Amino acid sequence: MTRAGLGYIRWPFEGNQWFVIEALIQKSGIEAMVTSAAKVAARTSVESAKYFLPAWRQLAPLPPGYMPPGRDSPPSGGGPHCGDIDCHPTTRLREVEDDEGLPVLIPCAICHPHSQGARK
Repeated sequence: MTRAGLGYIRWPFEGNQWFVIEALIQKSGIEAMVTSAAKVAARTSVESAKYFLPAWRQLAPLPPGYMPPGRDSPPSGGGPHCGDIDCHPTTRLREVEDDEGLPVLIPCAICHPHSQGARK
């Protein structure tokens, strides 16, 4: 989150509280969580990662078979950004509404490097 420009965010979790974070990472991925946190932090000052939990719980699950890049992975060469205003140019995630009308992030089917329809 620091690399995403969010500044210093406290992580005041203890003991079993970290299992919630681990489950959210497994469900939606770090990219989606950071993008969501950046959107929230753009609207208000945030000091604690606990503030992001409600938004992170609403994130869409990763697509089946999705393999997130490792920490030391080189930047993916998935081709140019699609240019769509709803697609984040760095994470290549799109904000859409789920069945309940809540915003969720999903990989862009056009330009996300792990999508089947990625442009070259």
